[in-house]
Amino acid sequence: DPEYGFLVTDPGIFFKDYVFDLSEDDRREIGASTEDDITVISMLTIPADPRRITANLRGPLVFNNRTMTGKQIILENTGYATKHYIFIQTADTEAATVAKASAAVPAAKIVGAGDTTNTDVKTHA
Repeated sequence: DPEYGFLVTDPGIFFKDYVFDLSEDDRREIGASTEDDITVISMLTIPADPRRITANLRGPLVFNNRTMTGKQIILENTGYATKHYIFIQTADTEAATVAKASAAVPAAKIVGAGDTTNTDVKTHA
């Protein structure tokens, strides 16, 4: 429906070491044969105070760049949450504490199933 939309971002812009394992089933479902075929994006939540914008790192969207087929995956046992502050400077101490933890969660990378090397995910503006 064209009346609805989501604000998204490349999580690697804000979380330099964001890494997760994409299963072979998920890769096959979107028709991606290599890591270069995949783009990862995160949905943002924008509250009244824009300094408290958060990114969902637990449920990234993965897309096949060639076919634009994609899906949301839910990452289990990664330490990632649905709300990671994207700005370090926040309005109060609680937000600053969460932001520091989020900054420690580090460009979106995917570790291929059975693959021992990390491959940077290419993003398109």
